[in-house]
Amino acid sequence: MKEKKPSIYDVANYFLYLSSPGTPRSITPLKLQKLTFYAQALNYAMEGEPLFDEDFEAWVHGPVSPELYYEYKNYGSREIDSSTIMKPKLDKKVKNVIKIIWRMYGTKDGKYLENKTHNEKPWQQARNGLDYYQHSNEIIDKTSIKNYYSKKFIVKQTKQ
Repeated sequence: MKEKKPSIYDVANYFLYLSSPGTPRSITPLKLQKLTFYAQALNYAMEGEPLFDEDFEAWVHGPVSPELYYEYKNYGSREIDSSTIMKPKLDKKVKNVIKIIWRMYGTKDGKYLENKTHNEKPWQQARNGLDYYQHSNEIIDKTSIKNYYSKKFIVKQTKQ
């Protein structure tokens, strides 16, 4: 029987479960956005399909899921309190994707990840020449994510 596809909240909660408040492995809303985006991208590279159904939009500060934004916006740029997060029940493959991204980016801060996404095609294409601080809620095309990151993550894996 095929496991139920997780929501972006399930994936975000697993990242929060893995986090360590007060350390480089803590998570701010900005960092959470980028971690979930990269989990989505890696799943496309590994499985050829999305990890979850929710979309990302090409906001000024990189890919943003509006759902996650509204869930955690009260934290502003402060780290999210993960002390009450229970270990989410997720499929082993889903956990594996999240753990790979966590190993790659768990100690990076949100600004580092924001700058990284700004240099990648899916966000750039969705912004389609907008000025840096110009508002956009353009959805980042899932085919663009799949095509770009399938090549990127495979190249990265072969270089290691």
